[in-house]
Amino acid sequence: EVQHHIRAIIRHLVARYRIAGIHLDYVRYPSSEFCYCSGCLSRFLTSLGGRAKGIPPSEAPTRFSSEWADWRREQVSSLVRAIRSALDTSRKGILLTAAVWADRQRAMNDKLQDWPRWCREGWLDLLVPMNYTTDEADFARLARDIREQAGTTPVVMGIGAWRLKPEEINKRIRAVRDGGFAGFSLFSYGGITNDGTTEKNLS
Repeated sequence: EVQHHIRAIIRHLVARYRIAGIHLDYVRYPSSEFCYCSGCLSRFLTSLGGRAKGIPPSEAPTRFSSEWADWRREQVSSLVRAIRSALDTSRKGILLTAAVWADRQRAMNDKLQDWPRWCREGWLDLLVPMNYTTDEADFARLARDIREQAGTTPVVMGIGAWRLKPEEINKRIRAVRDGGFAGFSLFSYGGITNDGTTEKNLS
C-alpha cells in the first residue's frame, strides 16, 4: 500500500508539474528490526513457496534469515526501480537522485538499502551519500568505497556540517574536490546557521 501510494504521488507530480527531478530521502528501513507486520510476513511466506509450508508467519524470518534480509532489500529496490521506470516513461528528462547511507555494509545489512545495485542498474542519475562521520580518516575511507561502488553514477558527497567546525568542513570540501566527485552537499543549512539566525559559518 505504501509503495502504491508513493508511486501515485510520483505520477501526479510528473503529470501536473514541470519538475527537474525527484530526490529520495529515507528510502530505506529504519533498521533491520523492521518490518514484522502481518502484511510483510504474509508476503514473505508467499515468496518462499513450498519451503515455508506449515511454518507460522512469526517464525519465518528466523528460519529463513538470509532470505528475509534479501526480501526486504528487494522491497526498497523495487520501489526505486518503479520510480525510475515512471520517470523514463514520462520522457521529460526528470532526474532521480537518492540520499543513501554512506557505510555500504551498514546500508545493506541494517538499512536494507542496496544502493550499489541501484548504481549498477542505472536507476539513479545522482547519488548523495550521507558521509556524516566526524572522523577524517573514516570520511576518506568511506569516500573511496563510495567512488568504487558508484561506478559511473555521479556522486555528490554529503558532509555532516552540523557536527563539524568550519575548518573541518573546509577540509571535507577540499577532499571531495580533490577526489573528483561531482560536488558536495552540506547538511544542513539550519544546522550551520543556527536555523537561519547567523551566517558566520558560511563566510
